[in-house]
Amino acid sequence: MKTSLEELNTHLFETIEWLTDRDIRNEELDQEIRRAETVCKVASAIISNAQTVLSAYRTADEVANNLPEWIEGKKIKQQQLTDKTKGQK
Repeated sequence: MKTSLEELNTHLFETIEWLTDRDIRNEELDQEIRRAETVCKVASAIISNAQTVLSAYRTADEVANNLPEWIEGKKIKQQQLTDKTKGQK
């Protein structure tokens, strides 16, 4: 089973090539077109999921780098104390 977006992209292009390069009868073509439409719908869901995951990672990174003091609380106060004692030496 193919599991990466790169492999998905390759598979989609192979499907396009298969539909355009092969000499197949009309009823076979109709069946393959329905199959390709289904593959496209599944691929769209996979891509949408990947976009959601990427967005979540970006949001988590932004939040982690911009936490307000009241959330970090004790950690910030400890760092401030450490910084003050370093400055006194």
